[in-house]
Amino acid sequence: RAGYLPSVSAGAGYRRAAGAYGASTGLAGVNDFSLGVTARWVATDLIWVPDEVRAAEASAAAAVAGGALTLRRIRLEVIVAYDALWGARRVAALLRETLAAAEHHREYAAVRGEVGLGAPADVARAEVEIADARLAIAAADAEVETARARLVRAIGLPVGTTIDIPDDEPEAGPVPPPLAEVPDRPELAVLEREAEAARARAESLEAGYWPQVTVSASGGVEDDDFFPTRPVWAVGVAVDVPLLSWAATAPAVDAAEARAARLEAQIAAARDDLVLEVQAAWHALREALARLEACGPLLASAAENLRVAEGRYREGAGSMIELVDARNAVQRAQITRVAAVRDVAIAAARYRYAAGEEPWP
Repeated sequence: RAGYLPSVSAGAGYRRAAGAYGASTGLAGVNDFSLGVTARWVATDLIWVPDEVRAAEASAAAAVAGGALTLRRIRLEVIVAYDALWGARRVAALLRETLAAAEHHREYAAVRGEVGLGAPADVARAEVEIADARLAIAAADAEVETARARLVRAIGLPVGTTIDIPDDEPEAGPVPPPLAEVPDRPELAVLEREAEAARARAESLEAGYWPQVTVSASGGVEDDDFFPTRPVWAVGVAVDVPLLSWAATAPAVDAAEARAARLEAQIAAARDDLVLEVQAAWHALREALARLEACGPLLASAAENLRVAEGRYREGAGSMIELVDARNAVQRAQITRVAAVRDVAIAAARYRYAAGEEPWP
């Protein structure tokens, strides 16, 4: 907006001209002292400054929208990292429960072998189950630490910070109904403001095609004494007509218009991409909910099979292999449910994000 105002400057100067001819002294040097104020105002800027102001305001609005976009992405990243850490911790806990059950199976098989009721291979099979559980726990613990590091990074804490979360299952929270229109997203706001700034910039660059009218005025004192007292002033109007600058102005205007056209094309593509993102997020949420719903019967069936296998083994009608297989089926069902709970929470957060809402549940 400073372009609306004139430029004002104050100056003081000293000049000595050698070889000047004085009336009384003859050929001699002349001292010239001056002090004054000069004001200049480019009148034609009133035509182009509004475009510059509009471009600057649009750029500022794009920066604000970009900041909002960054914050939303950080929030979503934190939610995803949090839910991933919960899932990794829960899987590690389930594997430790499996290890405890395998150790119990080994002890029970050893006691049965001592009294002649169990096969020697039962203890060996239990040892294999224990070894498998320990290997799985090692991998799960590594995944927990990796997920913890991702959460620390998403939050913005220093690397190596120890962070813990509660064991409560993450909730999906409320989700908006399916959307058919383009959601109100900061991504669009950024592109729209940038396109507006580019278009305004192209219009302001067209000033290089036209003459420039400058009004100037100056006033002050000037004399050959150190303290000048002779008043002087000047008022003028100048018109500058560009002759050769068109060759530089035209490419600059074309480049600005091309940038604006490219951004407008990106806006059209972004609208389609956002609608597709909403639909994909909605279907991912439905799929995760369907998997979670199917986990109930699956877990109940696996638990019943384990109960039957344990009863058959105690009665001597079943084998350790049957018992281990049943226990592994329960473990797989439990891990499947943990993954489904995690995926539902993440899918709900991503759908809220895609729909233009806050990802927090």
